[in-house]
Amino acid sequence: MEKSVETGDASEKRKREGNGKSYLADRKRVIVLSGVLMLLVVLVYGLYGLPWGPACYVLALDGVILLAVMVVDYVRYREKLRALSGVRNQEEYSPACMPEPEGAAERAYRQILDRLFEKRKAEAELYAASVWEARQYYTRWSHQIKTPIAGIRLLLEEEEPDRSELNRELYRIQQYVEMVLQYQRLEGKSDDLVLREYRLEGIVKQALKKTAVLFRHKDIALELGNLDHTVVTDEKWLAFVIEQLVANAVKYTKKGSIFLGLEPGDGSGTEGVALLIRDTGIGIRKEDLPRIFDWGYTGYNGRENHHSTGIGLSLCRQTLELLGHGIRIESEPGAGTCVMIDLTQMKLEQE
Repeated sequence: MEKSVETGDASEKRKREGNGKSYLADRKRVIVLSGVLMLLVVLVYGLYGLPWGPACYVLALDGVILLAVMVVDYVRYREKLRALSGVRNQEEYSPACMPEPEGAAERAYRQILDRLFEKRKAEAELYAASVWEARQYYTRWSHQIKTPIAGIRLLLEEEEPDRSELNRELYRIQQYVEMVLQYQRLEGKSDDLVLREYRLEGIVKQALKKTAVLFRHKDIALELGNLDHTVVTDEKWLAFVIEQLVANAVKYTKKGSIFLGLEPGDGSGTEGVALLIRDTGIGIRKEDLPRIFDWGYTGYNGRENHHSTGIGLSLCRQTLELLGHGIRIESEPGAGTCVMIDLTQMKLEQE
């Protein structure tokens, strides 16, 4: 016990010595300047042959004042070091724990620290939100993918499984996998994004080839309009969006047809053009339209259709934003839905 006390005393002593040395080092210029001024007093009195009594009095008075000022300044210096040491040992930095700055330089440093703290705090909140969002997504995804797997298991128990139903359930699994892969691509920002010129017709046909099983299962007609257009985009990313939107259109269309084709843009430029995906389905309620792109929002139709995750449209919008494309949806209950993907975009710069 005595040994530990002695060790603590020794540590405190070393700490005080360290503070004293650092104080002298920080105030070296002031000490040197004071010494030079005292030396000048001695030189002046010596050169002019003045009596040394007043000189000694001035030097002694200056020394006492300097020593008193340094003692007071050292106490404040040590307290500030102690406060800063406490802040350094904290797990989380807080501006309220910092000692009050003295002078313009310390205030400037304090402002820099506060700004860095606010930036770090904002980044930490953003990271926490993204982690929470990812956890919510993967939880929902894991529950949703169980549904088609269970459907396939039931179909396989039948003597003659319905191949159409099997293909539809397999497509749903494939779609969920594509969604989680796209989510991971978006989390990786634009590492997988490669922009170049593509023919729109080829991208649309890729998406329609994957969704063909849905059209056959529900016996819904497909109408293709003009798709003769070159777009600067990422083929894989845009095909994912079109596939998701077409699958949504088929899911909420009981009878009729789905149209895909180009329509001139909003007149903002000569190159304005939009890809339309229009269905004759149940439509979307007016109160749901403003929130259909919100993460996890399913709306009335999604709650009625228990296979909706409320994530597909959000992924589509995020993907299109990175591609530089816009998206807009118009719909009326019972009158179908029209999705417009704005493909207006500057051409790639020629080398």
